[in-house]
Amino acid sequence: MLLCVSVLLSACAATRAPDCNLYVISLMKEKNIYLPQKNANGLNQYLQNSPQWTTLPRADGKLDHAAAYEAAKKGRAVLAAYDTGSGRSGHIAAVYGKKKPAWSAGFAALVPYVKGKVNGRSPQISLLSAQFSPSKEKKISYYIYNK
Repeated sequence: MLLCVSVLLSACAATRAPDCNLYVISLMKEKNIYLPQKNANGLNQYLQNSPQWTTLPRADGKLDHAAAYEAAKKGRAVLAAYDTGSGRSGHIAAVYGKKKPAWSAGFAALVPYVKGKVNGRSPQISLLSAQFSPSKEKKISYYIYNK
């Protein structure tokens, strides 16, 4: 009986959609880009310090959404990441360059679409503002893969 429950739980876990970090790690692996097995905060720290990734500079203290979109549109790997700065994990998603940016009232700017997983739901493509709170903009960064 215990073995049956264990097998059932393993099967459920195997079919569960991945968390945002695992989803992005998987997306990058498909592009032969290595990311370590870390939560979103850990991935953000890795991206900040990795010589293979460049942090996209801000324009007047604001995220440069246009530059992130243009890089993704050209086929570059671009990630948006938020680090909570605490034990609670932030969020990470891939910038999606196949849909034109759209207006976000929260960011008061045109923002790109991102591909990611939020709150246990299946991965989706949605506006950056649907996956990242505009109030956290100062802690969000865009990273572009150098190769």
